[in-house]
Amino acid sequence: DPADSALENKFYGELGDDDLILGALTEQTDARVAVLSSEAFLRSFALNAEKMHVLDDLFCSLATSVRYVAYLRDPVKLYASFCSQKLSGDADFPRRNWGYSEHLINLHAELGPRLEVRPYDRASFVGGDILTDFLGAVLGSDIGVQDLKFEKTFSNPSLSAEGMFLVQCTAMLRQMANPNNYPRHDDLMRKMAIFIRRIDTETENYRAPQLRPHIAAFIMADAAEGLAKLRDLFGVELPQNSAYKLDSAAALPDKPNAGLMLVRDVFEVDPDRTALLADKIQNHPRCPEGLADLLQRILMPSTT
Repeated sequence: DPADSALENKFYGELGDDDLILGALTEQTDARVAVLSSEAFLRSFALNAEKMHVLDDLFCSLATSVRYVAYLRDPVKLYASFCSQKLSGDADFPRRNWGYSEHLINLHAELGPRLEVRPYDRASFVGGDILTDFLGAVLGSDIGVQDLKFEKTFSNPSLSAEGMFLVQCTAMLRQMANPNNYPRHDDLMRKMAIFIRRIDTETENYRAPQLRPHIAAFIMADAAEGLAKLRDLFGVELPQNSAYKLDSAAALPDKPNAGLMLVRDVFEVDPDRTALLADKIQNHPRCPEGLADLLQRILMPSTT
């Protein structure tokens, strides 16, 4: 309803305030279609079957048809993105976060065919765009992207490999002075990480992070069984990059002890791009106090 635009976001409650959120949804009695989007849905409800039943029963009491749709990312791209997100909060790397298939498998046991899984990949989207894919293929709407109005906002892209390198090295230098902070960032380090991320993703020299080939191959091999189950359950096929495939004679590396590995051991970090980014951050007029000094103490990655 157009009147909704006048409501402030806080009307819907704080994060996790189920009663207010669901209350707002039940008020939309004249809506033909209602869409509820939740980033934490899979994790929250796949681990709590009882809560899933309650929520599903409520939805089914409000609508004649209830469907659930999940977009599934390539494990390699997902892991790279999650590393970027996690390094904004602490200096550690995530462990085995490419093994996400069990959440979808658990939900399928509860929801059956009402749960649809679609690949999150530009080449697989109808029209090459996720909004076109969702509006048309999922909702069956004739509304197109050209009919929508957009506001320019920070699009939350991932840190480049060079940006992640600077964030992690900066965090480790700060945490040497106060080991009790490890691995979580203190307030100032969090501010520094956000600043690096902002400058990194806005620079004309930005490049999406690339995992080292043997790490990418390991992730795909480790996720293969789960992806096969999802293919059998949902018929979803993620695009396969030949660079991720292991040679049959190759031996898998030991599972990375991510907390002990620097970004440069996992990602392709370019020394020249790293130096350019560090220089751009140090000379920025709004560089947080202390960040320039820390950047100057970082030993830049070598070309070897």
